[in-house]
Amino acid sequence: MLITMLVKHMRNLEKVVYFSSIFEPRGVFLPKSRARVASTDRGFMLGYGVYEVIRSYGGRLFKVCEHLALLSHSLAAVRIACSKPERLVHVARELIRRNQLLEAHAVVYVQVTRGVPERQLRFPNQTVPSGRGDIRP
Repeated sequence: MLITMLVKHMRNLEKVVYFSSIFEPRGVFLPKSRARVASTDRGFMLGYGVYEVIRSYGGRLFKVCEHLALLSHSLAAVRIACSKPERLVHVARELIRRNQLLEAHAVVYVQVTRGVPERQLRFPNQTVPSGRGDIRP
């Protein structure tokens, strides 16, 4: 019953997402309708990125250390440099709080892409990855 009421409540609110990109290099929380992806982002153009889905029960992330390890492994496998993947735990918790899902079950979706490298024929080594965090009850 509480979850049903919360879902109805969420339909009336604009969802808050996290976004980090060439537009917002430090990362920001903003309404989903204002999030933008650069048209030259490798994740957008080529599907070059990784993601992890983390369940949240009553505002608590489930097996967050294991999910962080999986995300770090995936990032290393596709050679995307992410200096602080543990920051994504803070992002996930903040998404839960800002979307008023502390008392509900939710799914947090975290995505990291190669970002927007300088256009060249060789594999880009020095790029700033883009990140995105989304949540749904």
